[in-house]
Amino acid sequence: MEAPVLMGSLFAIQLLASIGMSVAGSRRIRAWWIGVMLLMVSTTLFFTLGCWGTSDITKLNHFLDPLLTSVALRERLPAEPFWWLLAPVVVALPYRMAFVHGLVAALYALLGVVLARAWGVQAWGGWFALLIITSPMLRGFLQNAHTRQALAAILAVPLFLTAVGVMRRQVLAVMASAGVSLTVHLAAVPTLGLAVLPMALPQAGAIREFGSQRFRIKSAWIIVLLLAAVFSVTLLLPAIQSKVVTYAYQNSFFSSYPVKPVVLRGEMAMLAGVLVTCFRKGIGLKQFVCCRWSQLLSFFVVVYGLIQLSIVWRVLPQITFRFADVVGLFLLLIVLQWFRHYQSLWLLLPLLLNGLLFWAKQVWMPNGLNCGDDDDFLCIPDRLPWLIRYD
Repeated sequence: MEAPVLMGSLFAIQLLASIGMSVAGSRRIRAWWIGVMLLMVSTTLFFTLGCWGTSDITKLNHFLDPLLTSVALRERLPAEPFWWLLAPVVVALPYRMAFVHGLVAALYALLGVVLARAWGVQAWGGWFALLIITSPMLRGFLQNAHTRQALAAILAVPLFLTAVGVMRRQVLAVMASAGVSLTVHLAAVPTLGLAVLPMALPQAGAIREFGSQRFRIKSAWIIVLLLAAVFSVTLLLPAIQSKVVTYAYQNSFFSSYPVKPVVLRGEMAMLAGVLVTCFRKGIGLKQFVCCRWSQLLSFFVVVYGLIQLSIVWRVLPQITFRFADVVGLFLLLIVLQWFRHYQSLWLLLPLLLNGLLFWAKQVWMPNGLNCGDDDDFLCIPDRLPWLIRYD
């Protein structure tokens, strides 16, 4: 059923929590943590309820039924042992896989909060979180509830942050996270490949945040070995081969979300922020090109642009669109770091407002929802968890 008052209230709580974190964070008082908890709880509830009507959640709620044999579950979710092991837990949760999706969405919000705190700008924690979870670039992950791939992607984030130089000396944690990611979704293999791509870029420029030369060499070898392992798994895992062949030759479905006007407006807002920053800071073309963060920003803009062009030109869009959210996530993280590095976070506001205004419109004034007969986001369950029967 539709519930704009309930969902609008939860969204309002997220906004209020972010405002409270901004005020408390600038003054460095303990109330900041209360705002964090409020943001996490409201985000979890919002996405748990909002994704209930989506097709992937409905499918997984039945796939993970305890009455299914382990053989049947493995046939439906091949090469994803994480879910084989987690199935008994999922079916005990309220709203089953919908609650898992709520927790995954909260992880995305928490990522923004953690980065803000790590960078010493904790007043921005709530806004970073909202910029990520309301971003139209992540519509497939968060609104269409591609929960398994979304979880695999966020588990690849530590590897990505290590590859770009944000995280240091956390080798075991990065390897563990990447290893779990490989068990969550088949797309984890190319996702981890995308995460280590920044290592291929030259590390020239003005930024000196990568530790000693010895550490860089050691990290490079770790990343190279992991990349080799990723491609080895790709070649040896029949499930992935089968999936690629099916998508390439038998499945013509693809989504046009990455080329929606709201995404293009966000890209324009991002570009405007970069240009204004360069003008205010006196950053010329040579300095921009030599800057490590500018290199990474340009690189992921190009990769995301290629995905958009593949959709417009119909060049294997049924495969490329499935990685738009992954690249979009990595791009957003680089955007946050770029503006933070040049001390111009306030120029992120147009990008943030682009997502918030679109989000507010569909939450507070839903239009075209066909709850019960379609798989729309924001169609919430019409009964409490213990009153639902999964036939």
